[in-house]
Amino acid sequence: YHLTPGWNLIGAIHKREFAWSECEINPSDAVLPTFYTYDPTGHRYVETTYGTYGKSYWVFALEPATITMDFRDEGEKKASEYVTKTKAEWQLTIVTEGGGSTAGGGSTASAQKLIAGIDRGATSAIDGQYDKLLPPPLPDSENSVYFITEEGIPLQTDTRSPSNQIWTIKVDEATRVYFNFRQLPANMTAQLQRDGGSTADDPQVI
Repeated sequence: YHLTPGWNLIGAIHKREFAWSECEINPSDAVLPTFYTYDPTGHRYVETTYGTYGKSYWVFALEPATITMDFRDEGEKKASEYVTKTKAEWQLTIVTEGGGSTAGGGSTASAQKLIAGIDRGATSAIDGQYDKLLPPPLPDSENSVYFITEEGIPLQTDTRSPSNQIWTIKVDEATRVYFNFRQLPANMTAQLQRDGGSTADDPQVI
């Protein structure tokens, strides 16, 4: 498969189930290791590590790339350089309520979870090893609460290095945000601030 920057829809063309980590990706760091497929029962996209014949999958490329599915015997395959996921050294769970709307303006409000992480191996850029993409919106809905990177890429998990980092949450409609400061290490502080700051008419209380 030849991928272009952004979301790409690909299919599993082999009748044997296979792990995405078996695929050859070139360049190896151009594709983020989060593959989504549609769950018709739950009416949502779910993350998957395996490809199944007859199904389609969303994959996000940071730059032009290729994915090659190699079904030769194990000893004949080229060694995979697939990026594997690593849990951050510290994580803060942020639960939001109210995010989600239909293209026609209706509400699909439901609780969803964002995770802000810190790890000494992470950067402020996209890290395939730590970060997790927000799945693409369904045809009849829009994502409205998510982390946003400097490149404008929406994330569900955003992991950064320990030093004075800022996480940006994009909110497109009225949303309640819940988190527990007790999850913070003893030597760390956090502040939640609305872009542009508070005003007398529109105070932001934490």
